[in-house]
Amino acid sequence: MSEESGSQGCVLVVASYSDIFRAIGAPIDDTVDRISMSPTLSDFIELRAADLGRRPKEDTVRPDAVTRIADELTRQISGVSRTYFGLVVIDADESDAARLLTACQADPTIAALPLRLRGLAAHRDLTGETGFEIAVPRSGVWTQQTMVASLRDWADALLLEFSSGNEPGLDTADLLRLRKSAGFSLGTPDDPVILLQEAKNRSPAEIPPLFLGPQQAAPSPRRWLPWSRGARHRPPAHLPAGPCPRMLVHLAVAYRPVLDDKALWKRGCALMVALDQALAARMDAAFQVRILSDPARLSISPPEPAGRLTTRRLRRPDLRPRFSALFAELSTAVHRDLQSGEFTPPATVVLYSAAAPVPDPAALRSHGELAEMARVVWVAPPQSHEQTSQEYAGMDVLRDSPEVIDALMALIKPG
Repeated sequence: MSEESGSQGCVLVVASYSDIFRAIGAPIDDTVDRISMSPTLSDFIELRAADLGRRPKEDTVRPDAVTRIADELTRQISGVSRTYFGLVVIDADESDAARLLTACQADPTIAALPLRLRGLAAHRDLTGETGFEIAVPRSGVWTQQTMVASLRDWADALLLEFSSGNEPGLDTADLLRLRKSAGFSLGTPDDPVILLQEAKNRSPAEIPPLFLGPQQAAPSPRRWLPWSRGARHRPPAHLPAGPCPRMLVHLAVAYRPVLDDKALWKRGCALMVALDQALAARMDAAFQVRILSDPARLSISPPEPAGRLTTRRLRRPDLRPRFSALFAELSTAVHRDLQSGEFTPPATVVLYSAAAPVPDPAALRSHGELAEMARVVWVAPPQSHEQTSQEYAGMDVLRDSPEVIDALMALIKPG
């Protein structure tokens, strides 16, 4: 995209420490989608997310957290000659959000920007004025809907304020000089930061991950599943006559924060992405995928065409999943989807878990209801020695191996 004379844009950075960042990925994803649906906003706002890493043990601000924010703010928007800036800090307590905003305001690089600052917090623990606008919900809890609405509204406010022309934006030459004086790389539009307008036109494999900490490498399904052959699955020799059936697949990774190794979580997520890609290559059915993005909190995504899943959309839970509630929630979702008449039964549920479902009465009852509408497949890691109870009639059990994608593809089929 060539730089147009007089073109304006605004970098909007949403920043938080890692403990909060894991919980706000879905609202940020939704906000990006909402912005992209508005021609005016998508031409002006570029939303970026900054994971600031580990929270300080004391009531302080780590200098590298402020540096991370400054670096993200000052990365140039491709094709823009003048840039404005917005920063949202999200934290649990108002005092923590205010502390980080104060440190950012004192940073010489950030202070040189035409910038608006804002905070979102769950608890109001300060009695005096903070000097910043920090929104706190009356209920003390941000829902995905209210957080998305707040971020979207502030994007609108930034557009209205900065497009008035009362304040000049920072031109490209000054922005590059500022980055150079701060010791940041000058970079190019191909730097590993998602560019909203350009990313929409890239294939999923080309889109750089949005939620990366400063020192993290991009997660890659190939690193965990070098044997994945999702793109090589050939269409059947004879396609079914008539309209292509629409099939529904639920994908979930269960994780026990204390007992399971983090590598197991990454392996499970990578397998789900590989399976999603393999389903997208199938021609005997049009597969729609739902993901259980957080099994502990039973957060299920809307159905969407296979082939769009990325590992960053799967959230590692901080609570041990309860299989009775998990099966009940999946049963409700599958029943609602099949009743709509949009999908061809049966649905399929694929669960990756080191822990076998416990055969308690509530879990068995919920699984029985689910199994009447869906194939239920449990994929166990190679190192798992747990066995599923014989009381879970109809549950297919697969051991993770180089052939597991092929085995899953054989199970997931129309009819």
